[in-house]
Amino acid sequence: MKTQNIVPLLLLASCCVIGAQSDPNTIATTQAKPPQIGGNNGAEVVTLTNVPASREIRLAAGQACILRLPGGKTVALWCAQARGIPAVLDDGDLTFDYGEEPFKELKSEEIRLPGGGVTYGEYLSYIRQGPVISTDHTREYVLYVDNYALSIVNKDRGESGKALDLTISIRQATGKEIIPPKQEREHYLQALHSTDPKIRLEAIQQLGEMVSLGSIYAGNHLEIADAIRPFLKDE
Repeated sequence: MKTQNIVPLLLLASCCVIGAQSDPNTIATTQAKPPQIGGNNGAEVVTLTNVPASREIRLAAGQACILRLPGGKTVALWCAQARGIPAVLDDGDLTFDYGEEPFKELKSEEIRLPGGGVTYGEYLSYIRQGPVISTDHTREYVLYVDNYALSIVNKDRGESGKALDLTISIRQATGKEIIPPKQEREHYLQALHSTDPKIRLEAIQQLGEMVSLGSIYAGNHLEIADAIRPFLKDE
């Protein structure tokens, strides 16, 4: 999960990939070269060739792996000791972080608020964060890269141990998931004028959610209300 200040300086470690759950021809594993400046920091590379696919990986504290997605883009995962908020959320000794490269945290877009405050939006990256889904014993993080949805399930939530067991799955993202949050407002405002009543209804619902949930990309709420009002009697 995303945390602050978990940046090990130079760790010559690799992840151990175990127990494939998909066709072995869909995921290939290759050992990266020794760490170099701008290299893989000793992380093992897991190449995802076909979609959908799933894989089990195990990471000890200080270990990392690189997931190479179809198209060539990468998502790096690394494991660290859980401290502060991550320790409370995951209720365990270990947690994980992710980025484009091992041990390099993603930075977020800084958004100035009308009152002078600051909030943070999308990552300044091709990686987009999706929902986080929790159960009693697992926590699932969904990431989006281009047209792909990457699921990372931490199965050790609340457990103590020397390694973190993760289930990695990749699939095609849905049409709704492909839309970046900062483009949702314009997308659904245009969808209000569709000739398909189902698309118009979805647009009304999504715009309403943006306002009610306080999306930082919702813009002027009155403009959204004015855009929706003529269609409410029709839906």
